[in-house]
Amino acid sequence: MIALLQVLPFLAVVALLASGRVNLMQAGLAGLALTVPAAAVTLPADRAVLPFLLAEIPAGAWLAWHAVAVILAGLVFYRALLATDASPTPAVTPAPTYRRLFAVCFLIGPFAESIIGVGVGAIVAAALLLRMGIAGPLAAALALFSQMLVPWGALAIGTVIGAALIDSPLQELGLRSALLTMPILVGYLFVLWHLAGAAGVSPTLRERGDDTLWLGALLALLWLGNRYLAVEIAGIAATGILVLLRHLRDERPGWQALVRLAGQTAPYGVLALCLLLSRIPSAAEALRAVLTIRPAPGWAPYAPFYHGSFWLLLVALGVLVHGGLANRVGAVLSQGWAAGRAPACVTLIFIVMAQLLVTSGVSAALAHAWAELTGPGAILISPVLSAVAGFLTGTNVASNSLLMPLQAAIASSTAVDERWLAAIQNTAGSNLTMLSPVRVAMAAALVGIVGKEREIYRLIAPLGLVALGMLLAVTMAI
Repeated sequence: MIALLQVLPFLAVVALLASGRVNLMQAGLAGLALTVPAAAVTLPADRAVLPFLLAEIPAGAWLAWHAVAVILAGLVFYRALLATDASPTPAVTPAPTYRRLFAVCFLIGPFAESIIGVGVGAIVAAALLLRMGIAGPLAAALALFSQMLVPWGALAIGTVIGAALIDSPLQELGLRSALLTMPILVGYLFVLWHLAGAAGVSPTLRERGDDTLWLGALLALLWLGNRYLAVEIAGIAATGILVLLRHLRDERPGWQALVRLAGQTAPYGVLALCLLLSRIPSAAEALRAVLTIRPAPGWAPYAPFYHGSFWLLLVALGVLVHGGLANRVGAVLSQGWAAGRAPACVTLIFIVMAQLLVTSGVSAALAHAWAELTGPGAILISPVLSAVAGFLTGTNVASNSLLMPLQAAIASSTAVDERWLAAIQNTAGSNLTMLSPVRVAMAAALVGIVGKEREIYRLIAPLGLVALGMLLAVTMAI
C-alpha cells in the first residue's frame, strides 16, 4: 500500500497527460495533490506532516522562482523585439537552398531557443521556412529541429533547476550533457539530409561535408562554452557565433546590408555580452555583493543583478527606449506576462512537487525498491523514463523536476555515477520535448495545418529514436 501511494504521483501525471483530456497544469496539480499523502506515509515517525509541508512548499516555490523569472523575462525580451519590428534573425533570402535550410534548422532556430525558450525557436524557424517556400507537415517537422539544444534553452534554466534539485555542480551537468548531445546531433544531421530531399533541396556530397564541419564547430563551441564560459550562455555563444559566420559566408552581404544586419542583431549581441561579462569571476562576485536574497538557510541564493532575468529585462527596456517606444513598456510587460503565465505556473507546480518528493524520501524509497526488484539492470529504465517525461510534459524544467531526484536516487541505489545518470535524464528529457504533443501542435498551428499532427509525427519520429537509442547505448556502457 505504501509503495502504491509513493508511485501514484508519477503514474497520475503520466496517465493524465497520456489521456489527452487534461493540460499540463491540471496534470501537475493532480500529481502535486497526490504527493502529499505519498510524503505523509514516507516521512520519519518523528516528523509531522503539516510542519513539513509548511517548510518545504515555500522552499520549492523559491527554487521555482529562479526558473520563472527567466521564462517571464525571456518573453518580455521577445515581445520588445516584436514591438520594435526587430527581426529575430538575420534576413534570409526566400529562395530555398540546402545551405539556408541547414542554417535555419541547426543554427538560427536553436539560437532563438537558447535565449528565450518556451518554443520561440520553433516560431522563428517556422517563419523562415515558410518564407523559403517550404510548407505543410515538412515545414512543421523542420521547425522542430530548433529544439535540439533544449538543455541550454532559456539560458539553460531546466539544466540549472536539475542541478539544484540534486545539489550537483552545474558545470558538471552542462559538460556531460554536451558530451551526450554530440552523437545525438550527428544522428539528427542524417535525418535532416533525408527530410531535405523531401523539400526538394537534397544536399550534395560537398554540402554534406560542409555540414560535418559546421556541426563539429557547433559541438566544439558548445563544450567549450560549458567548460570556460557558463552553462547558462553556452548555447547562445555556440549558436550565435556560427549564425553570424554562416550568414557572412552564405549571403555575402554588402556594406549597407551589414549595417542593417548589425541593427537587427544588436539586442542579441548586447544581451550575450552582458551575460558573458557578468560571468567573469570578479564581476560575478561584485554583482552578487550588491544584493543576494536567501529567505531561509539552505535555500538557493537569488542575486537579482547576477541572474539572467535581470539582463533580459534590462536589454528589453533598452530596445524599447532606443526604438522610441518607452511608452510601450507597460504593454510589453503585460504581453510577456500573458504569454508566460501558464508556463510559469506549470514550472512552479512541478518544482514544488519535486521538492516534496525529495525531502520526504519518496524518490529514494522508490529507487531503492526498483533496484532491489531489477538488480544491475535498474538503470536501463532511466533514459526511457526521461524520454517519456520529456515527451509528455514538453518542457525540460518539468521533466527534470519530475524525475531528476528519482534518477539520482537510482544512481545511489545501483552504485552508478550520479553525474552521468543526471546528464542522461537532462539530455533525454530535453530532446524528447520536441516530439511532445504540445510542441507538435504548436508547430502545426505555426504553418497552418492544425489537425495534421499525425503526418508531422511520421516525419520526426526518427529524431526520437535517434536520441533514445543513443542514450540507451550510453546507459548500458556505464
